[in-house]
Amino acid sequence: MVLLELERQKTEGASSVHVIVRTGKKVSELQKKRMEEAGLTIGSIFGDIFTATGPLAAVLKTASFDFVIYIELSQKLEPK
Repeated sequence: MVLLELERQKTEGASSVHVIVRTGKKVSELQKKRMEEAGLTIGSIFGDIFTATGPLAAVLKTASFDFVIYIELSQKLEPK
C-alpha cells in the first residue's frame, strides 16, 4: 500500500513526501545525522518514532538503513 502511494506521488511529481518512521531503538544523534545527510528533514522525535519530510529518493534511501524498521506515509487527520 505504501509503495503504491509513493509511486503515485512520484508519478504526480510530488516534490516532498511526509512520513512516519520507526527505528529499532531510541533515535540517536548519529542516526539523525545519517537521515539528514540522506536528504530528510526531521520533525518530531518520540523515542523510536519520528516524523520526516523529504524527496522520495531520500525516503527510499532511509528505508535501506539497518536501524529503520517501518516507514509509513503521514496522513492528515480530519475532525469528525
